Amino acid sequence: MLFDRVKDFTVKIMKHVRKRFRRKTAGRSAALFLAYISLFLSALAISVVTCAQSSRLYLCVQEKCGLFEGEKPENRDDVVIMNESVVSFLSGRAQYIENASERANLHMQDVKRIFDWTWKCGLALLVCAALLIVKGRGASGAVFMSLLPVFLALIVCALFVFSDFTKVFYRFHEIAFDNDLWLLSPREDLLIRCLPEEFFYRMALIAAARALFMYFVFCLMAGLINKFGRRD
Repeated sequence: MLFDRVKDFTVKIMKHVRKRFRRKTAGRSAALFLAYISLFLSALAISVVTCAQSSRLYLCVQEKCGLFEGEKPENRDDVVIMNESVVSFLSGRAQYIENASERANLHMQDVKRIFDWTWKCGLALLVCAALLIVKGRGASGAVFMSLLPVFLALIVCALFVFSDFTKVFYRFHEIAFDNDLWLLSPREDLLIRCLPEEFFYRMALIAAARALFMYFVFCLMAGLINKFGRRD
């Protein structure tokens, strides 16, 4: 009788321990999954902002777009000045963009608010990812979970590359802005001639490539924490 009671009690204890262990493991896996999603979104946000704040990258992309060739080539010096002015404005070092129309400056005010919000969200996501990685230490399947955001990103990039970029470009502006200030005239505004549609297409691909590289660096750091910080 006593043996049976001890046996039953031991079985209950073992079931309770296994149940709690499964919950703990599931919690770690969920935390790690959210961490890798946050890392990817953070890398994407930071990459977009840093690309937008590089006047040297602007000029390189503009050369690829043939801005200084053709029947009506743009003056390189004027474009360089415009690039530096745009970067200074987006970086917060200037209050307005030189040689741009009033309408263009009003539109860029909206753009700057989006970039500021994107930068803050990127940093916040990075902090959240770090906390989740610490919480998820020891979870299995880390490699699979880290590759999932990459697969999703590649699918989105493939759709982006093979879709009608003009339609996507216009749709994005209609969603992101509640006014029509972004509809600038190339004849009247140097800004839109310096930053044509093809410029944004190429910049988007560069930002995506940088984001993937940054994400892999983040994943390497997360993997080291997960490997050497196990708490089984």
